[in-house]
Amino acid sequence: ENTTQHNATQHVSLKSSLYIMLRQRIPKQTDTDHPSNNSSSHMSHAKHSNQGKVILQMVVSVSILCLLSFHMIEWIQGNLSRTQTDANVKLTTNVGNVRSGLVTNHKAKNNQNLVKFPSPYPGHDEGGTYNILLQPQYGSHRPGENAVFAFAEGYDLRIYVLFVESLLATGYSGDIVLSVSHEDKLKKGVGEYLKKKAASNNVVVYTVDWECFKKNGEAVGDARGGMADCRVDHLFGYSTSEGGKPASDPRIPRPVATARYDLYWAWSLQYNWNSQIFLVDVRDAFFQLDPFTNIPASTDEGSGTLRFFGENRESVSISKSRYNLAWISNAYGKSVLEEISDKQVICSGTTMGDQVAIESYLRAMINQFDTTKCKLKGCDQGFHNYLYHKDVLNGAYGINSLILYDQGEGNVNTLGAMREKPLTEWGVFDKEKGLVLNSDGTSSPVVHQFDRDGDLNQFVNEKRDAFVRHWNAKKV
Repeated sequence: ENTTQHNATQHVSLKSSLYIMLRQRIPKQTDTDHPSNNSSSHMSHAKHSNQGKVILQMVVSVSILCLLSFHMIEWIQGNLSRTQTDANVKLTTNVGNVRSGLVTNHKAKNNQNLVKFPSPYPGHDEGGTYNILLQPQYGSHRPGENAVFAFAEGYDLRIYVLFVESLLATGYSGDIVLSVSHEDKLKKGVGEYLKKKAASNNVVVYTVDWECFKKNGEAVGDARGGMADCRVDHLFGYSTSEGGKPASDPRIPRPVATARYDLYWAWSLQYNWNSQIFLVDVRDAFFQLDPFTNIPASTDEGSGTLRFFGENRESVSISKSRYNLAWISNAYGKSVLEEISDKQVICSGTTMGDQVAIESYLRAMINQFDTTKCKLKGCDQGFHNYLYHKDVLNGAYGINSLILYDQGEGNVNTLGAMREKPLTEWGVFDKEKGLVLNSDGTSSPVVHQFDRDGDLNQFVNEKRDAFVRHWNAKKV
């Protein structure tokens, strides 16, 4: 609206200037020019003079109309161009193995009208009453480095070894931040392995003591494979000026798959605004290249890029997945479900971005639970898809662009929906080379949901066993 008013004002000024120019070039008709005040010998001359002035007026008027039309066309084209730029557009890029993506651009810098989602602190406090109380059990954050975040509670040693060793084998040198069970609940060998890795390989380990409940409110000893609802009362604390005591979890008990976003948000505060952060599932992911391969850090101070990764469009949409249907309808109702049921499924198990964009996204995810109170296991994926398909992140503080990569196009290759035929027939898994490939034939930096395909799962299990043997041999 402001742009329209500004352009309209410019055209009014142009018209006024041209009118003044015209009046200056055509003299006003004075009393001596009027026929009633001159002799008959001058009447013929005056008549021809007036006709000349009329012709000149017509020529100049036509010129004015042509000039105004030209500027009006320029103005319309400019506004159409701005509208098209602000829309979602399918484009081809040439950044390493990232070939295409659905890109939405937002101009964030110096914009006072950006949406800032509520603080996850108790009472959504932003004034310093609270701080992050939970600290790592092993290792420490390095603010200037990139970081991989993963919620990794309840697994046996083999899961951790594949995740960490495959990542380190790529040459990745950033932080690996993990949330695991409380020390006395860790499975055999896990504590020893993680402690060793924290000392030598920049692994940062949080041991979280969740308080969990069945759906009927009965207390249980653990998260029950994610089916119980849990809370953590030692994540936030009062600031030193407020006594420094632990603060109660400001949220009602919810599945740990939802509660993990509170942890991720707290961790994100430990990094610089342009550090690259990757949120990823642990159990069914492994690495072939550094996850941030060919991903540039933001140069637009105070805002950055957020990257989402979609599932295969041919295999699944929201309407074809009973799980995604349930998550979205339970969280947002049938009307929202009808609006987005034909849309692509976007996996919430992998999200990447500059710290400033990730921090804003995490606020938005936590706010979705605060708003919907959806307590189904997996509702976080409903939140994730709602944020994208309902354009909630458009104009969000800290996010100047949001990229959705199709399956096989970005740094994460999400394979779970592709079950109609083996991945070898899709051209995704090259058994001879032992590589998972993107659509352009290059190696996928991150492979997600590998265990849905028999051949690939066998290959990864063999790789995992080799990593475990190597670790056991090093211990001896």
